[in-house]
Amino acid sequence: MHWPVVCENREGGGAAARGRGERSMPPPFRIAVLGAQGVGKTAIVQRFLHDDYSEAPAPATSRARRVHLSAAVLNGHVHDLQITDYPAITSFPCSSLQVLSH
Repeated sequence: MHWPVVCENREGGGAAARGRGERSMPPPFRIAVLGAQGVGKTAIVQRFLHDDYSEAPAPATSRARRVHLSAAVLNGHVHDLQITDYPAITSFPCSSLQVLSH
């Protein structure tokens, strides 16, 4: 199944939109993909977003996280997704918020 990547700006739908009788968009579901090097984090993200799988390992060329925007239907409603594919994490901090807030 192919999940379309949605890259539109949903800001600006606040009080003005509600005043016009429109519903404001709920915040996106935020999904963090964490794990050690070589476990398939990026492969899972690529499979979900593009229905694509490669047995060749993805090169670890970047220490930067990658943020993907997409959408999914749940209970008949479209929900925005923000999927963050983090680079390998060798040790986890005491609080996961330390990693997610950077």
